[in-house]
Amino acid sequence: MKSAVLFAVAFAATSWGAYVPEPRPKDKASQWWHDRHDVNRRWIAGCDGAYDLVFIGDSITHNWENSGHGILEGLRLRYSILNLGYCSDRIPHILWRLENGELDGYRAKGVMVMAGTNNYRDDPTNVVAGVRQILETVRARQPQAKILLCALLPSGTSDADERRQKNRLVNPLLRKLADEMKVEWIDFGDRFLGPDGAVVNMLKDNLHPDWKGYRDWAEAVQPVFTRWIGGDLFAQKDRQYLWPEGRMPDFQSHQIAAKWEETSPRVSRLRMSPTVRRVRRGCRSTSRAGRTCNARCGS
Repeated sequence: MKSAVLFAVAFAATSWGAYVPEPRPKDKASQWWHDRHDVNRRWIAGCDGAYDLVFIGDSITHNWENSGHGILEGLRLRYSILNLGYCSDRIPHILWRLENGELDGYRAKGVMVMAGTNNYRDDPTNVVAGVRQILETVRARQPQAKILLCALLPSGTSDADERRQKNRLVNPLLRKLADEMKVEWIDFGDRFLGPDGAVVNMLKDNLHPDWKGYRDWAEAVQPVFTRWIGGDLFAQKDRQYLWPEGRMPDFQSHQIAAKWEETSPRVSRLRMSPTVRRVRRGCRSTSRAGRTCNARCGS
């Protein structure tokens, strides 16, 4: 009887274009997800009660810690960042996490949201309703935070890609939602499309950005972060702290991070700062809890 009632409630909610928050199953395949959630909550409990920026999303956001690691570490020179991206998460999983501790116990200055690409088999209006739920949850629990809503990225090798077609329907609706809810909107998807319609700056799965993609993402949103908080790692005077010799090197992000740490004297000084040690320690902890390969992840 109880199961029937829960099903009826879930059906009623989704039929009206909303999602019921739910965690991933408690099984071996999803244990990393619960571990990552626990690590993030413990990290929040041990922080100073504030973050400059919070990233919310699925594995495209999660992979700031993998393919985008070197770029993320550069951003962390200026900002304290909490990454709440989880591989393969759909909107119900994101909602459950946000309602179960990931937005509590601290004050964020800014929140960046990119969510919905894993719901590409759902009706576009339902996806937008789900993103609305996410934004309303953020606003209710972090009322002081500014919010940046990002358009869903293109994917696949051509315009015929099912996910790309659905995202193309969703994005205009997301823009209207951003206007309606008075949150900032940004669409930098054109940075990921080549002249032939194929995606660029993506990994071989044609879904997740490579390190160049995360560089482009960071460059696109940096003016918003600067306006919110200050700092600009892409200003000419600061590029030496992001990439050695002030240029974009031709190697993967983990090599960027390694060389960046070896060659930047400022990093050595900052690493002795308790605040920077705290931020970097949190980054490594969350990476261990949820590092999974892109082949396993949907997004």
